[in-house]
Amino acid sequence: MFKASLIAIYFSTFCLVAEAASTQHSNNKSDNYLGISLYTDGQTPFEQRTTAELSVMTGIKKPLSGKLALIYHSGENKQQQREGFTGLSASLYFSPGNDYLRTYIGGGVFTGTSNNCDNDNNSDINDSSDNLFLNMLIDNNNASSDNTNYSYHNGNQGDCRETWLGGLYPEVGLALNLGQLRIYPFARKVIDSYSGFDGGVGFGIQLSMRNHGQL
Repeated sequence: MFKASLIAIYFSTFCLVAEAASTQHSNNKSDNYLGISLYTDGQTPFEQRTTAELSVMTGIKKPLSGKLALIYHSGENKQQQREGFTGLSASLYFSPGNDYLRTYIGGGVFTGTSNNCDNDNNSDINDSSDNLFLNMLIDNNNASSDNTNYSYHNGNQGDCRETWLGGLYPEVGLALNLGQLRIYPFARKVIDSYSGFDGGVGFGIQLSMRNHGQL
């Protein structure tokens, strides 16, 4: 139920933002910004995790804006497993302010594939009774009614587990307008389908360039 609801919210948000970006493009307006952001969160079970996003941000109807992004994060969790995630996100923001400095508050939803690999020298981690993250994944799989699928393979990093991961995130920040360049420092709390509300608050920065209506 959660997965279906999350995906429905994601596609609704995606369609709204994509339509706005397409309208800006067809009208040859310059409210589309292409950007890259880096985000780090060392306060969650995914220790030493760094996230990178490639995004397009567009105005919808002032003061509302939206963003679509390709997400990749990697790092090592507390069980000394290498963790990687690839997915997509769609976000909406309310951003009152002037032409030079705006505050913004909003959030988004994301969905994608998470891949967790044991290091070769920690291949016995699956047998550890305190391996809370893997146990949680297995328990969710056994109890789930949405037919979540896991795949296992032996790669260069040891035994791996791949599964769907989705969630949402509230976000607050500032938008500094420097002409063609916008700088967005932000704070975000990720709430995903496995760690729930247990994660901490992470911080990041986004740099975006005005696209002049050419996507």
